[in-house]
Amino acid sequence: LALGAEFPGTTVYEINPQGGSVIRQLLANSSFEKELELVGFGVDQESLKQGETVTVSLLWRGLIDMDEDYTVFVHVMDENGRLITQQDIRIEPATSSWQVKQLGRTQHTFTIPVDTKATSANLIVGIYKWPSLNRLSLIDKNGIPIDDKISLMNIPFETVE
Repeated sequence: LALGAEFPGTTVYEINPQGGSVIRQLLANSSFEKELELVGFGVDQESLKQGETVTVSLLWRGLIDMDEDYTVFVHVMDENGRLITQQDIRIEPATSSWQVKQLGRTQHTFTIPVDTKATSANLIVGIYKWPSLNRLSLIDKNGIPIDDKISLMNIPFETVE
């Protein structure tokens, strides 16, 4: 599922990963099983280049008191849906200790492989339980599962001459 106006009703904020300030807001459904909600994200690059590093910051809000501790994945996929790189990070502090409406952030840093031939990359985010690897479902405003991941944005690669 891509962020956009297809699922109005939930607001997602794009944030600056360095300073954490709100840049703009986007409309999307960003609730994972009514437990965690993606409320913001930031990317420190407007384009990618082989061998360089990119940082993706995600801001989460707990929607209920949770019994589970969750891990967030960010996959960087090429234009054909092939994995370029990924990083999985356990949310800290552990989500089982969160209170309702508590905010938490994960920061994912990747080095783009030098042999990547992609012309663009899609950032995909999801949440799973460890060690089962069972993913939480992304749900619509009626609580109906629509996917197990969310597509944040597409980032072009700089052309190498």
